[in-house]
Amino acid sequence: MEVEHRPDAKRFVIQIDENTAELRYTRKANVMKFTHTYVPDELRGQGIAGKLAKHGLEHAREKGFTVESSCSYMTAYLEKHPEYQDLQA
Repeated sequence: MEVEHRPDAKRFVIQIDENTAELRYTRKANVMKFTHTYVPDELRGQGIAGKLAKHGLEHAREKGFTVESSCSYMTAYLEKHPEYQDLQA
């Protein structure tokens, strides 16, 4: 399962058959704000949301961005993964 970055749509996606899981974001200057994580019922319980979150945060780190979150999933992910604390704006 591969994460695809769609910068024009400001999202990271995992596509499995007709099902699309996504992590949406906005960006101002060097701040990436994660706004919504969605995984269809058919794909839940497979670690897909976590894979999207990790990919989004690694992308932010590579680009030198700081991050904010208004997404409950991403906020919880950041709390559980101290290795990303340095990215928070």
